Amino acid sequence: MVGKTIDQLLVGDTAQFSKTVSETDVYLFAGISGDIYKLWETPKKL
Repeated sequence: MVGKTIDQLLVGDTAQFSKTVSETDVYLFAGISGDIYKLWETPKKL
């Protein structure tokens, strides 16, 4: 999809998006959603 405008999109076109979720993302989401549960913030020891 890189380089296409909205007018150039056709039925059946596909695109991909990927992101690695970081520790910062988890903290930001917890703050925005109000879901402050210590389990989400504590790294699990394997």
